[in-house]
Amino acid sequence: MADDDQTRTPTVVAKDKDLSTAEVQVLIPGLQVKKTMLLVGSKKPKEDVCTVDVKLEESSLEVTADIKDKKGKVTKYRYKANKLPSIIDKEACSVSYEKEKVIISLKKQEEYSWDVALSKSGLDQDPID
Repeated sequence: MADDDQTRTPTVVAKDKDLSTAEVQVLIPGLQVKKTMLLVGSKKPKEDVCTVDVKLEESSLEVTADIKDKKGKVTKYRYKANKLPSIIDKEACSVSYEKEKVIISLKKQEEYSWDVALSKSGLDQDPID
């Protein structure tokens, strides 16, 4: 397994979808997905080669992933936004997966544009980690 000092920071793209929703895409090389039988079009990470954990709080988010290559070597990824541009309703948010991508739909608690904050500081308004 990789040591904590070898944890990589994935590329993150955030944008407003509208005044009530923002979308965050976390790009994780090697993330593989499989279709589930329950919902047509629904995809989940392949458990045998990757684990993904998404933690949402009202003003922050964290994504961690362990990706195993064909030789069994694990690469760790971690992204944390300590302070989002505004408070979110974490119960109304959703997470979906595509190849090499975790897509998080953030439901804002109040209608508010994140465009200015995102263009100035990015998703994390208080990058202390």
